[in-house]
Amino acid sequence: MRFNRKYIGAAVLRSKIWLLIFCAFMIMAVSSCKYFSLDAAPSPEPATRSQRSVYKFEPADKVRLLQCVSGSERPVFRITANIVDARGTPFPIPVFNPREQIQIFAGDVQIKNFLIGDTLQRYAILLVDVSGSMLNPLAGGWTKFEVMREACARFSDNFVDGIDHVAVMPFASSNVSIGINGADFLSERQRLLEQIRNIPAPQSNANTALFSATHAALIRLQQVKQQVMAQQNVDPQCLLVVMTDGQNDVGNPDDDPGLLDTSSPVEALADNVGIQIITVGFGNAANLDEPALKRLCWPSETKYQPANNPTALDSAFIRARSLQVERLRITFLPQQTSRGELTKPQQFKLQLRLAPENVIEGAFLWTPPVHLSPPPWEGVLTAQECSALQPGEPPTLPWIVIYFLTLTILGGTLAWLWFKLPKRLWADEEDAHKLRQRALAVVYGDNQANKR
Repeated sequence: MRFNRKYIGAAVLRSKIWLLIFCAFMIMAVSSCKYFSLDAAPSPEPATRSQRSVYKFEPADKVRLLQCVSGSERPVFRITANIVDARGTPFPIPVFNPREQIQIFAGDVQIKNFLIGDTLQRYAILLVDVSGSMLNPLAGGWTKFEVMREACARFSDNFVDGIDHVAVMPFASSNVSIGINGADFLSERQRLLEQIRNIPAPQSNANTALFSATHAALIRLQQVKQQVMAQQNVDPQCLLVVMTDGQNDVGNPDDDPGLLDTSSPVEALADNVGIQIITVGFGNAANLDEPALKRLCWPSETKYQPANNPTALDSAFIRARSLQVERLRITFLPQQTSRGELTKPQQFKLQLRLAPENVIEGAFLWTPPVHLSPPPWEGVLTAQECSALQPGEPPTLPWIVIYFLTLTILGGTLAWLWFKLPKRLWADEEDAHKLRQRALAVVYGDNQANKR
């Protein structure tokens, strides 16, 4: 059989066109999967035991449900966390690449749309004991009261005017609510130091309304947080530091009536409010109710700090300040697109991969309020924050039409290349081939006729 070079060329061209068709459709298939993929990606393998860091994430505030722009039903969650060791000692937030080293999971699904940080405002209350025992002298000639004032001043070492707002609230067992509700939050360091110097000296017969004072201070801090969020649209970082050298001692003749004699109401309020509480026990452990001081802490009893000397008291206030300053705040979109879908507790996991063998993890739980449906908003994002969080919109009908129209045009072009182009290039050879076939058919027919 005789082959013509042009027939071979046509075959080669068709093979190349087949390869082109295959490559084109493979590219389109891959791009289609990527274009229509969901924002949530499956969770990667969890960190192994050898990869987990000695540090962990711990809540510095409860998980907050926020509204994405006023009037929207799009829910947003916010996590605020410290990095701490097993004893609750804070670790400075390291510099990291958010998109490569931070991962957030809702159950087994990774959350991709999140923001780190926000407009910064900090509010703190220093609730300090000025009962009669604070007049007791220490080694060196100073009284507990004088040492306490110095420690409060250490809390302001890295104070930032206009960002930090601190109120010093001394308490004993009389006029407890009046003193706490009348204290001012100061946003200038010099004024704060002046307020600390002017803390009134304790009365020798004053007792310790520890539970009532903590309860009132926590309510005051919650109110301030809500006011700031409503008026400035800013979610402030809040902290309550409680320092005492004794234990709850109420019911005496000169005490306020109705003071709390149990920590249960404070613990319930702390769980509901979700503001970080640090307690400091100053002095001899025999004079302290350390189990109660641990119960008053939030989120865990590791926030209790014993201080049996002036240096340890300074360290306790410095540590408390670090816990307020060294916080990581992440705002993210959950899988649910409407607040009405949030009917069950939501479990989140946060991972910070500092190195392949060093992964810091922490679990966070949001629980919907009982008998409230839908759950109430606890704040509103700014328009800029909400816009930055919104994922890419899914393809709408016009884009789908354009997409498949492109596929149709490309398919038609490939069909023309396959069926028409070879004929145009080698039309003469194909026509000649057809004529030869017809001629052979005629000759074959004549031979058959002659034989008969």
